[in-house]
Amino acid sequence: RRAAPSTRRTEPRTRRGALAFGDAATALFEEYEATVPEAKRASQNTAWSIVEEAYGRAGGFEVDASAFDGALAAFKTPGPPAEALAALPEPAAAIMKALGDTACAYAQTTGPRLGWGTAYRTLARDAGAFFGGFALWPSEAVDVPNFTLYFGSGSPANPRDLFMRLECVPRVDVATDAEYAERYYAPFTKTCLKLMTDDARFRPYVSTSPYARGCLAPSGVRVFFDAGD
Repeated sequence: RRAAPSTRRTEPRTRRGALAFGDAATALFEEYEATVPEAKRASQNTAWSIVEEAYGRAGGFEVDASAFDGALAAFKTPGPPAEALAALPEPAAAIMKALGDTACAYAQTTGPRLGWGTAYRTLARDAGAFFGGFALWPSEAVDVPNFTLYFGSGSPANPRDLFMRLECVPRVDVATDAEYAERYYAPFTKTCLKLMTDDARFRPYVSTSPYARGCLAPSGVRVFFDAGD
């Protein structure tokens, strides 16, 4: 049986190659950026420009802000309720309160070579903590690894550091397909090792969360670096 048409106002699709979420998201993030200290605003904009450049180099995809009936194109998260905050020990309670009022945008990326893709941004009012990035999962017609890139800022508990997550998740069992590893990963081995071991500006990030550690592919890179650098 055909579903009734949605009455929710949706954001239009954006142009190809542009990592944008529509006018409502632009207005929302401008509102929140005005509350953020200049240094944090600058680091957030720099990180996001790197994300946009990487997305543009991938090419040929479209950010569909009308996905999910447009419900996630631009929204705010109020944070935990007061009773939940009261149950948290310090400094966790203060951190969660500071991160409570956050602007968010989430969209689907589409294209003929994609099986699935997403893009998102968040920015906390006043505190200035942010996350932003995208994931591209190619279609089954190719065996190119899945790609994820995002940056996140330090929270009030870690105010100066940014972190980056970069990974290309293999589409095959590389333990039984050495040629796949050579084709897609070997060309970047020197760059990866330099980033992880030879450049003092970058420090490996090991999460205390079992979920976060489990989500990271063996080929993935997670590093901290100084936001002021």
